Amino acid sequence: MYQSARNRFWKIGHAAAGVEAPSTSWFVAEGCTAWMFDEYLLLANPNAQATMAQIRFLLPSGQSIERSHVLTANSRTTVWVDGVPGLSSSDVSAAITADLPIVVERSMYWPAGAWHEGHASAGVTRAGVKWALAEGENGGPSGHESYVLVANPGDSAATIRVTLLPAEGTAAAPKLYTVSPRSRFTLGPRELADGGRQFGVLVESVNEAPIVVERSMYWNALNTLWSAGTNETGVRLR
Repeated sequence: MYQSARNRFWKIGHAAAGVEAPSTSWFVAEGCTAWMFDEYLLLANPNAQATMAQIRFLLPSGQSIERSHVLTANSRTTVWVDGVPGLSSSDVSAAITADLPIVVERSMYWPAGAWHEGHASAGVTRAGVKWALAEGENGGPSGHESYVLVANPGDSAATIRVTLLPAEGTAAAPKLYTVSPRSRFTLGPRELADGGRQFGVLVESVNEAPIVVERSMYWNALNTLWSAGTNETGVRLR
């Protein structure tokens, strides 16, 4: 999907892979309504009858905010997350359930009100205890910044081990972090700095508490902060 902005043809563009099948359960690790982001959850109901969808938004504090939406038959429903009371300025993950199988994506655009870029990813239907990401980069002439987003939708804290896989040199020692129950956790450039300029990431839940992992990456161009950005869902290894 493409959109022109700032007098530039197709300045904004992103893609998200289709999913193999609809599901009654979805998880989205990435999400932010703070600073300069507009976030949307996209819910597609491919069924010939209406269904009810329950969204549980997970905040860094462990607080949950729940909303229900009726999805009419053969329809698309858009939820502007910034407009949900209590979510106007926060990092946020989401757990979505529905009575009938649906399809869920998440998109984000920035800066709010004057978009010049965006990214999107499909949700995942299962949490896991071991995730891998192939791409990550920090620094360099374009000022790359990478973020690993972790959602813990369960009722137990997750102890995660994060191993950076550098493109060059020796891997640094893994780091351990605690992700509170029903919460969203963010690893930013400072935590990922030991990986060098380019790296992959391995995220493991040491105590087997299921988690969901995504990666977002931003960089500067055209004399504009974060003129470009991408997002990708982690690959669930187990």
